[in-house]
Formats: sequence, C-alpha cells, structure tokens
Amino acid sequence: MPLPGLAYEYSSPRDIGTAAVDNPDLISLTCHSGSEAEATEGPYDRDRPQGIDRLIKARLDAGLRRNDGNPYAEMGSM
Repeated sequence: MPLPGLAYEYSSPRDIGTAAVDNPDLISLTCHSGSEAEATEGPYDRDRPQGIDRLIKARLDAGLRRNDGNPYAEMGSM
C-alpha cells in the first residue's frame, strides 16, 4: 500500500522474492502484502499484476513456489 508522501514505486514488493532467496536465514513479513487501494483483488493474473498479485509475481520471478521460502504476507491491518 503506497505510503503518504512517498513515491509510488517505493511501495512495490518487486524485490521481496529476490531478497528472500538471497537471505534464506531471515523471515520476511510483507505488511499489506503489496495491496493497492485502487486495485480490485481477484484470481491471480500474471499478465496484469496489480495489488497483491505484485507480491505473488515477485515470489514466482525469484523461483519460489507456492508456500515455499521465507517471505510471508500480512493482511491483518487492512
């Protein structure tokens, strides 16, 4: 979720997958899971990653499969 006062690109989860692979001994918790207020969530769409799909794409691009690796998504504060 974009933070007020920061440029939009700084809210992207695009580096989460790579960081998780590069640091397997760390646990990564992604707050808001890459959600975007203006994005409508639904089934994963790899051709148009928006919202939480951006986090899923980052994981897949890094070679992480479903339920694989050390990054975790958090939606509790949404």
